[in-house]
Amino acid sequence: MLRWYQSAVLQPFLRSHAHIDTRRREPWVFGDDTMKLMRDALVLRYQLLPYLYTQFYKASLDNSLIMRPLWYEYPEDTSLYTNQEEFILGDSLLSSPVLRKGETSHKLTLPGKEAWYNYHTHVKVQPGATYIPVKLSSIPLYIRAGTIIVTKNRLRRSSQLMKNDPYTLTITLNSEGSAEGEAYIDDEKSFDYKKNVYSYQK
Repeated sequence: MLRWYQSAVLQPFLRSHAHIDTRRREPWVFGDDTMKLMRDALVLRYQLLPYLYTQFYKASLDNSLIMRPLWYEYPEDTSLYTNQEEFILGDSLLSSPVLRKGETSHKLTLPGKEAWYNYHTHVKVQPGATYIPVKLSSIPLYIRAGTIIVTKNRLRRSSQLMKNDPYTLTITLNSEGSAEGEAYIDDEKSFDYKKNVYSYQK
């Protein structure tokens, strides 16, 4: 269940539920250690809400995919056509979820010619296929060089309480020393965006 949480928090739609006749699945039924790791995964999801919100806005304009197979972004690399375990979230983040029980060495494929940056440590990683060490707390996530990620990093009980929190920009330069990104902001509750009451910064 933990690995499901860690993978699901980086997908467009996130919901954990069970049927009345199935086993309980709330995080606290798995023990304190697992509950903490599930909570850490959900904190990551909340941090990324501004980025996800922007991706949904863009998709509403041009029908672009929010969750993309690697070959969608790198169609010239035919070796990616069979990669079914990693995906690109929006146009800037690559998720490589750990899916196998007991896995301690995880295959990671970072496509393209530009570097990637570890989301958690900001360490620069060169593209290519490699194996990385993982543990139960690991959520492999990488930022494409040349992009800017918008997040909110204060820990809150709900997204409503994050409304007035400051934004954090993570800027990852490409080989030319440049980066670009975007952020869509509205009141998060009404249809006023249809009256052009929103902010879109690029």
